[in-house]
Amino acid sequence: MHGTGRPAPGRTRWLSLLALAGVVLAAVGGGSPAQAGYDRADQAPTARFQPAPCPVAFPGTLTVDCGVLTVPENHMKPNGRTVQLPVAILRTDATHPKPDPLVYVTGGPSFNELDIFSAQFMHHLPASEGRDVILYNQRGVGYAKPNLGCPELDTVRARINPFATFDQWLDAVRACHDRLTGHGIDLASYDSEEDAADLNDLRLALGYDRWNLYVLSAGGEMGLTEMRLFPEGLRSVILDSAVSPLFEFRGPDSWRGLNRVLEMVFAGCAANQACASAYPKLRARFYRRVEALRQDPITVEIPVEGGGTAPLVVEGELLLDVAASCGGDPFCAPGLPGALDAAAHGDLGVFFDDWVFAPEPPINGVVAEGKTMSYRCRGSIDFEPDSELQAAARELPEWRDHLLTLDYVYPPGTREACKEWKVGRADAAQHDPAVSSIPTLVLTGKWDSVIWPVEAARIASTLDHSYLYEFPGIAHFTLAWATFGPNDCPSVIAAEFIASPNAEPDSACIATMADVDFTPSSGPSRSLWLRRTEPWYRVPRSRLWGAPED
Repeated sequence: MHGTGRPAPGRTRWLSLLALAGVVLAAVGGGSPAQAGYDRADQAPTARFQPAPCPVAFPGTLTVDCGVLTVPENHMKPNGRTVQLPVAILRTDATHPKPDPLVYVTGGPSFNELDIFSAQFMHHLPASEGRDVILYNQRGVGYAKPNLGCPELDTVRARINPFATFDQWLDAVRACHDRLTGHGIDLASYDSEEDAADLNDLRLALGYDRWNLYVLSAGGEMGLTEMRLFPEGLRSVILDSAVSPLFEFRGPDSWRGLNRVLEMVFAGCAANQACASAYPKLRARFYRRVEALRQDPITVEIPVEGGGTAPLVVEGELLLDVAASCGGDPFCAPGLPGALDAAAHGDLGVFFDDWVFAPEPPINGVVAEGKTMSYRCRGSIDFEPDSELQAAARELPEWRDHLLTLDYVYPPGTREACKEWKVGRADAAQHDPAVSSIPTLVLTGKWDSVIWPVEAARIASTLDHSYLYEFPGIAHFTLAWATFGPNDCPSVIAAEFIASPNAEPDSACIATMADVDFTPSSGPSRSLWLRRTEPWYRVPRSRLWGAPED
């Protein structure tokens, strides 16, 4: 039996790019390309590209040719069901385009990239100069047919008073699964290996010998799979804030990333004379408050949009989660020491006074959560033993409750949900470190708490021809930070790399980038930069995970 329902914050890790977008604008098997001797020579006759109207009204300043790629749902069954993937080719303004375009592989791994923001962003990216840019929907996503969206989860997410229980979330997962499989969809075929085969199909169908990939965030798993299965089609790869199949979403890597940025806030304040003077011994005092709230939580009434209030139980884990989430945002982090100091003195208003519980707008259509579950359940979660959670809890005692109860994991990202999704486990090779000699640029932001820089270093360590750069003062999605001001160093390095991928880019501009400044503001402030109007926090659960699984 699970506890009473409260809003679920764990999805901030699962759907992290959705928040960024708001700032920047066991058993059902299924073959996969890496299994049963997949013959890549057979793929060309099974895939076809046909011109078609664009599914989006792109700006008139862009020249865009659109079409649809039709591929087998299961590449081991070329005469079976098919899926249709919409494609948009953004034509360069150059008189003589380069022969190898730049292909955008977005994250999620279920976000729709056929939108105006993605088109304008990629078209104006310095790395795109002189090249066509290709956008497309991965299978199950956006305008692709079929679409693996789960409106059932939108319905559960909209409940705010009372909030949905964990069992109600699982009921929604089950209902989405049953609806999609009732239409004959093989959910196990919507994984990174099939996605990689689709991308290679697209290259062949469009007639390119080689091309370049720009891979973002959760798209990293697919990008690395493409490098493993179809290296002959890749001239170069940029991995931006990317995740590998080894990233542990249920706990260790997520909480290590949040712990890291919070520790950087404490260290940054201690190294800043004004901050250290204003907030002495900040770390020790804050954690005393966290422990006090663990022993004696407080309840505050949060306004509900439309009238009334709802109780919010503030215990130590909630305060820790909210504080660390702010630490991973370079706009929010500078004001965090003052907020931590106020919390240490018992004043939690700076964190919670402006919260409003409001029904969340539907995300189905922007995010195909069924695709995310197929990816996570098949390629990640089933490979994560509980013993690693317990080891991480010993390493990070402050985050022990997060790691051992998994209370802060978005319910569709749990092992219970994967049992309902029934997509089995990917081939073991999918969970091996990617080994490749393809020229690869690996980019990470110092303040990225979503996919922490340690993951970038892990990816680069097995890529023989890789260049790894960590940028101060920025977080997730490094190439987008030029939108916020003089942070174009990542884009400059990326452009130089694409132009000459076999040469190490000049990284001198990194030294000119400003890091987060923890000097306290001159005037009093009661607010952090980022306020939450949605209930992104805990769904209590009444039991720990079972015995360690190896």
